[in-house]
Amino acid sequence: MLLIGFYAGWMMALHRARKEGVEGKHISDMLVYTVISGIIGARALYVITEWNHFDSFWEIFEIWHGGLVFYGGLATGTVTLMTVIIRRKLSIAKIADILGPALALGLAFGRIGCLAYGCCWGVVDTECPIAIRFPGRFVSDNGLVRPEGSPAFMQHVADGLIEIPEEPGPSKSLPVVPTQPISSVDCLLISLITAFYFRFRRRYGEVFLLFGLLYSAHRFAIEIFRADNPSFWNGMTISQTVSLVFGILCLAMLVRARLLPPNVRAAGAGG
Repeated sequence: MLLIGFYAGWMMALHRARKEGVEGKHISDMLVYTVISGIIGARALYVITEWNHFDSFWEIFEIWHGGLVFYGGLATGTVTLMTVIIRRKLSIAKIADILGPALALGLAFGRIGCLAYGCCWGVVDTECPIAIRFPGRFVSDNGLVRPEGSPAFMQHVADGLIEIPEEPGPSKSLPVVPTQPISSVDCLLISLITAFYFRFRRRYGEVFLLFGLLYSAHRFAIEIFRADNPSFWNGMTISQTVSLVFGILCLAMLVRARLLPPNVRAAGAGG
């Protein structure tokens, strides 16, 4: 799903780049470099926040088992992106606008991958009409019954919410809020909204700032219903803390951009 998300975002960015008068090769190079560094950063932040869950050093590199934090990828990806943009003497604000909707589209597919693997699961809610359960089972291991399966199921067993039976057999997690598909739909809407906003922008950079504002609001809210992230500061998770700071910064810069004289030569088409 990460690969599908990358390809979809790449095609969307190339389409927008043509309208903005930016050569497609620049966008392609940026996306390759940014994705590689972004995955490294996303994994690094996950390892930092979930260090106690790793049993060995080599598990740090097992990204096929899930465990990527968006804001970590955003940090390292931004540094890489800025380096490429500056070295090629391109407009930072214009490139940011091109990549904003594409990034949101890629995230929409990425969250489907989260659902498929079972990470980023929601809190237990037996009353939620769209709650989902993740698979698990109890197996016999040297005469003892132990659990194995999806992260949500394993966590519920560890928390004592699901009792370990005397005999092995199939099982499943308790009903949880479907945070992954909700996030996927939200990111798709953010992609559509920011793509539509191009015709209303007055200055380059506004589209990306709108993306940052909308995603920050979404991430802060969805974290309330996620059960996989511990509290970091004042009852908020790391992602909520970053979302609060990043969202306020994007809002302030967006308001400032709207008050300044326009610098987009042709509304809706770029300059």
